[in-house]
Amino acid sequence: FFGNAKGNEIFEAGYDESVPKPNKDSDRSVREDFIRAKYDEKRFVRKFQGTSDQHHKEMLDACNNGDLFKVMEYIMQGVDP
Repeated sequence: FFGNAKGNEIFEAGYDESVPKPNKDSDRSVREDFIRAKYDEKRFVRKFQGTSDQHHKEMLDACNNGDLFKVMEYIMQGVDP
């Protein structure tokens, strides 16, 4: 269910081209910079618009509805499960 394409929908939702996306010919430093920005810094994850309470409520609603994609998105946005 949660493959690379779905993960990219979360981790690249706000991709802004501030860090070049590597291709098959990119050198190691380009790949490392992109991976660090994408996964370590979560720089391209869409930011939640709303209050912390709203964020937690939506997370709980997603859990109760079995919406794994939204649960993962909220976790990546910083909600503490």
